[in-house]
Amino acid sequence: MDDIAEGARRVLNHIENNGTEDRYVTGYIRAVRQYALNAQRGDGQEMAKVLEALTKINAGTERLNQRINTIEKTTNTLSTALSTPAANSAAAWRNFRAKEWQRDLATAAAPITRSGGTSSPGVPEMELREDREVIVKVGMNREQIRGLTPKDLVERAERQRVTNARQKNSGVLAGQAFFVAARKLPSGDVAMIANSAAGAEVLRKHAAWLRAFGPGSVVQEPSWGVVAYHIPVRSMKVTPETMADVAAELLRQNNWGEGAKIQYLGWMTRPGERAEGSILIEFTSPVVANRAIISGI
Repeated sequence: MDDIAEGARRVLNHIENNGTEDRYVTGYIRAVRQYALNAQRGDGQEMAKVLEALTKINAGTERLNQRINTIEKTTNTLSTALSTPAANSAAAWRNFRAKEWQRDLATAAAPITRSGGTSSPGVPEMELREDREVIVKVGMNREQIRGLTPKDLVERAERQRVTNARQKNSGVLAGQAFFVAARKLPSGDVAMIANSAAGAEVLRKHAAWLRAFGPGSVVQEPSWGVVAYHIPVRSMKVTPETMADVAAELLRQNNWGEGAKIQYLGWMTRPGERAEGSILIEFTSPVVANRAIISGI
């Protein structure tokens, strides 16, 4: 222990005389010298304190070495980046920042998320598409329309719509309502798809663009159907020829409100020899349809 204490003293003198003192190294050597002196005196309590100090110094020295290594690596990376052309320098800097971000991410806590309510399910795509559809009942040019592609149909309708918008100086027709797609139906009619449900409603009301489909073409109004059951077959002779007259008679007999209009009327299935059957009545207003359901026929 005498040799250890004497050696520690000489090292301390050398450091102090040469002006190269490092507080970690100096502290460590002083602790070693004190440990040796305490061991000579047999002071167990003081030796325990010295051992604790040595442990702390070792831990501090290890942390210092790690920091020095990190600084050296960072300095080397930046030096390499600065010595390369601009493009490589930018890439090196991005790489350095990415590694730094990854280190921070590894020690970051998980984010806390909260929800203050629930979300309702979205409207099915088919329903949205139906709201945007404008059904065109094609007139005399049905065969010609059959030979056109959906793209051709959209272009024809759009040209006519733009022409009408210019003639009427209508801002709504000019940009807020327009066609984006078309679909040919098996019947020979055409389903034109507008940019939105509101746009489809505007195009139904301002239907001069129908000239693109030839004379006699009309817009099929949306309808809301009501099925009436157990209707005596003999009391309602419904055929394509008599449908308009029967519909008018139903409107006279029932108080469904002003503006009530029947778009279609027909048997669900051919009644044949049966005494009763079910009939479908399509109204042009959902309000009128509800009144018919409540009050009956």
